[in-house]
Amino acid sequence: MTKLDRVPVAQLPDKYGIVKSVLYDRINRLGIKPTKIGNKSYVSGEQLELLDQLDAHMKAGGSMADFADQYASQSGGQSEHLDSASQSDGQLTVTGLTASQVGQLPQLIEGLITRLIPAIVRQLPALAPDPVAHLRALEETYKNGWLLSTRELATLLKLAPSTVRGYGTKFEDAGFVFTRAGQRKGGEVAWSVGKARKSK
Repeated sequence: MTKLDRVPVAQLPDKYGIVKSVLYDRINRLGIKPTKIGNKSYVSGEQLELLDQLDAHMKAGGSMADFADQYASQSGGQSEHLDSASQSDGQLTVTGLTASQVGQLPQLIEGLITRLIPAIVRQLPALAPDPVAHLRALEETYKNGWLLSTRELATLLKLAPSTVRGYGTKFEDAGFVFTRAGQRKGGEVAWSVGKARKSK
C-alpha cells in the first residue's frame, strides 16, 4: 500500500465526518504543524496516521486524555504536549475534554462562578458594623445644618418612620434634639438636628 506523502487539510473534515473546528482542535492537541504550500495546508503521511488513530479512538468512545496516555507510552513519553494545556495560534487548548466540552467551557465557568461567589460570600465572616456610625452621621448633619427627611432620620435612629412621626414636633434621642422644620421636596417632613443640653 502506497504511503501518502501529504494530504490537504481541507479534505480531512469530510474524511472523518467532523466539522473544521473539531479537526483543528485535534491537530492542535496532537501538536501537529501542517505544512503550508501556497494557500493550502497539508499534513504528512505520518501525521495523517496519527489523526486516523485518534479518530478511531474517539469513535470507539475513547477520550483525548486516554489517547494522550496511550500515545505517550507508545512514543516513550515524547508527547507531553498532549497531557497539558497548550497554546497554538492564540487559542488555548485543554486536553482531556472532547471538542463539544471545550465549546461549553465558557458556560460551565460562568455557571460555576454564579454558584460559587454567593457561597464564598456566605462563608466570609460578616463585617462587624460600626456601632456609632449613625451618631457620626447625626453629628455631621448637626455641624452642617442639614435637614433630614422623616425616612432619613428613621434610618439613622433605626426606627420605623411611623415611630418618628408619632413623636410629634420635637423629641430627643442619643444626645440630639430633633425638631420639625418645614418640608422637604416630595412633601416629607423635614427635621433639624440640634444638641441636647447637658444637665449639670
